[in-house]
Amino acid sequence: MELSDIKKILEETTKNSENDELIKKYTELISAYLSENKLNDELVSLVVNRIDIDRASNLFDYLESLTQKDVQNAWKQIRDNKTVAENVDNNGLKLIAGLLSLAVMKVGNIECLTETIITKLTSMIEDEKKPITKESYSSVLSDFFVEDIVSLDELPNWDALKLPGNVNKRFALALSQIVEEKTDAKYMIIRRWASSGVRYANEQIEKEVIEAKIPKSKISDLQALVDHYTKVEMQLKESVYEIAKLEKDIKGLQDEIGQLNLEKRSLEREIIYLKGNVVEHQEMIKEKEIEIAERKKFNEAADALKKNDEEGLLRDIANELKAEFSDFKDSENDAMDEQLGEIYREKLRNIFKILAKKGIRME
Repeated sequence: MELSDIKKILEETTKNSENDELIKKYTELISAYLSENKLNDELVSLVVNRIDIDRASNLFDYLESLTQKDVQNAWKQIRDNKTVAENVDNNGLKLIAGLLSLAVMKVGNIECLTETIITKLTSMIEDEKKPITKESYSSVLSDFFVEDIVSLDELPNWDALKLPGNVNKRFALALSQIVEEKTDAKYMIIRRWASSGVRYANEQIEKEVIEAKIPKSKISDLQALVDHYTKVEMQLKESVYEIAKLEKDIKGLQDEIGQLNLEKRSLEREIIYLKGNVVEHQEMIKEKEIEIAERKKFNEAADALKKNDEEGLLRDIANELKAEFSDFKDSENDAMDEQLGEIYREKLRNIFKILAKKGIRME
């Protein structure tokens, strides 16, 4: 893949700026070229001059894939590029602003470039030799930076940006000017971030003025004292945090012990209640055992009485039937005739009467 191939398709794309197929081909060729070659000055110039075609998306994708060392080398190539410095139609500023949005969003290893990108961007909008009007740079920064970071929940801490106070202030003021007229609630975080940046920069500038009046030897002594104080303060904060954590743990354990004591007292009351139930049930069991023994005796007596009654009844029936049985035995072998049949009929009536009197009824 050669740059000449990219330039050729770029000429066609420029003539047909609304042809999506040509734009797609252009971006694919840049991706293919960067996959085979390192970033160079000629390609940077080409991308900058045509940034409105694809917003340098393939260049940014390439930077996102680099190691920290390689991305720093690539940044030097971009920062020192002549076309970027010339900034024709603010194309250079667009590239730098887009790159800063990637750094703030922590894309790949681009975050490590945040301070130097801000320095470069600030120098471009404050360049007295090539002044850029507020309206001009505001629209570029709004489109290529603000709109990209507006959805972020967290923005960099100003004290973490190791930049001189005047650079921080110029950048924060520029940002404030861009969002001051945006009333939509989504810009609130950026508006607060810019305002806090201006305040921090003012404090930083005052501190720098004071430090400039202090001899260098004194500054190093003061710095050592500040570092020591900062370390002690951090240790104190950690100790306070640990104490608060321990106090919270102690309170939690005390609450747990209190709950366990409540459960213990509840269980003790339940045990006392159950013991009372056991004694009560034991007494009931004794009473039932006595009752069962008495019923058993009664049942045995009743069984014996019943048996005696049955035996007496049978004796009575046998005595009553002796005469009838005797007559039967006397005539057992006699020939059966009409007279004997009538006699047996009468005997049977007597037998049934005797049984009926004893409670044995046939009907």
